[in-house]
Amino acid sequence: MSDNRSRHDRLAVRLSLIISRLMAGESLSLKTLSDEFGVTERTLQRDFHQRLVHLDLEYRNGRYSLRRQSSPGAIPEMLSFIQNTGIARILPLRNGRLITCLTDNQEPSPCLIWLPAPNITATFPECFSQLILAIRQCIHISLMTERWYPSLEPCRLIYYSGSWYLI
Repeated sequence: MSDNRSRHDRLAVRLSLIISRLMAGESLSLKTLSDEFGVTERTLQRDFHQRLVHLDLEYRNGRYSLRRQSSPGAIPEMLSFIQNTGIARILPLRNGRLITCLTDNQEPSPCLIWLPAPNITATFPECFSQLILAIRQCIHISLMTERWYPSLEPCRLIYYSGSWYLI
């Protein structure tokens, strides 16, 4: 049991040091890491290709590094956006490489999501922003449609079948 725990401890230390160095902007060579950690290059390849698959890595000239245009918070934020907007039901995105590929503005995206035209004209951005703020901060609002609603506490905006619904 102690040997197993020691092996897991070494793995955790190795992975945390690799991640720290990548986040610091270093580019890492398998040979150098192999010598430093006393493991084979094959083990390190498994680290990069299986255990660190969610990092937005690039391999160039025998070295691994984080993609330059990536910001550390971008991938989790993008995953949250994909989940919150319901896109996760149609795109099986679970790692940073796929997200980067689909959001890269340097090349045409390999996917296009074609939504039906909305039943209404584009929402006024300032109105939309105010509604989002009211929902986030639990602020009561007044709303005028065919009828006057003097005090509503909105909890969510839902886009469904080409229309926005305030709940």
